[in-house]
Amino acid sequence: MDFVPKTRIEVAVKNELVDQVMEAIVGASKTGKVGDGKIFVTDILEFCASGPARPITPPSDRRSRNQQKRGVTTRPGGPA
Repeated sequence: MDFVPKTRIEVAVKNELVDQVMEAIVGASKTGKVGDGKIFVTDILEFCASGPARPITPPSDRRSRNQQKRGVTTRPGGPA
């Protein structure tokens, strides 16, 4: 059995581009051999920039903006 050498690629893209990026990765990397790999898709809820200092939105502000984008509503005093 021929195994494919492992390579790890991490990318962060806007939700609208996820399908297009996955198709591009699969199209460029599929060999048909055992071990072709997996693609994991997950939301990025927070990140920390380690480069030059720049303002980063506090997590609580990001959460409420993300919920608004998704149409999530909360009750006063309920979970944020």
